[in-house]
Amino acid sequence: MNKLIAIWAALILLSACGGSSSSTTTTDVTSNDTIPNGFSFVDQTDVLTSSTATSLPITIDGINADTTISVTGGEYSIAETSNLPVETQTFTSEEGKVGNNDVIYVRHTTSDYANTTTDTVLIIGGVSDTFSSTTEVFTVTSNSFSNNGVIPLALACAGLGGENESPELWWHQPPTTSKNYTIIMDDETTPCGTGDNACVHWAVYNIPYNIGEIPQGYSLSSITDIALGVTYAGNNAYDGPCPASQHTYKIEVFSLNSEMTVIPAGEANTRSQFRTKYGDKILGSALLTGTFSP
Repeated sequence: MNKLIAIWAALILLSACGGSSSSTTTTDVTSNDTIPNGFSFVDQTDVLTSSTATSLPITIDGINADTTISVTGGEYSIAETSNLPVETQTFTSEEGKVGNNDVIYVRHTTSDYANTTTDTVLIIGGVSDTFSSTTEVFTVTSNSFSNNGVIPLALACAGLGGENESPELWWHQPPTTSKNYTIIMDDETTPCGTGDNACVHWAVYNIPYNIGEIPQGYSLSSITDIALGVTYAGNNAYDGPCPASQHTYKIEVFSLNSEMTVIPAGEANTRSQFRTKYGDKILGSALLTGTFSP
């Protein structure tokens, strides 16, 4: 009995001193997550040159605190639902802050050059993606013959029974800032050389920007400012194919910028020489190829 009383007294004393109980303090700390889930832009193709390309929107998610946003090669906008359409949003290139569920657009000015890609990189909380736009492909076609097709006899020299008519040409989607155009047709088949040593059959300079088509056999002398370059035969005219065997001919239309000066009549240029002389003025070019056999 005395033993039980002693144990009971000891338990009371231990409890009074706190020895029989324990306490755990838990602090609920939520860490800031500023790294968003990945995002992806939809790239654009066949856009106009020298224009504004604006992305489709992306929505930021996966963060619980504001994080940094920055851009290179363009501008971004944190969309304001009360300020639509997107063209009316406020765009900036300065670093800023974004929050979860913010909607973002980016934009940039497209290239002055045909078939050229412009990139804008958006970085949010260390996660990035690139918005790209590629300008339209500048092309040239002809109703006289198809690309890589056979050049008809009417376009060949009179010595082979042809009519020496220049081909019909129609160029599509040239750069929007084109000041004027140049057409050069040359032959790099032996005995002609290649590059600067090709045989020039046709060179037309200073074609006004508002012209996009030349009919077959058309007299270019009726168009103001147009000048004809000298051919391999020494003529300021069109000299049609006149080979002894099958030759390949390349017709290239060059789009030229506002810095291009007027080219005088009689200037001799192969396609290669024209690129060397005026390369910094060329916004783009389109090529049409044909073959002729006597």
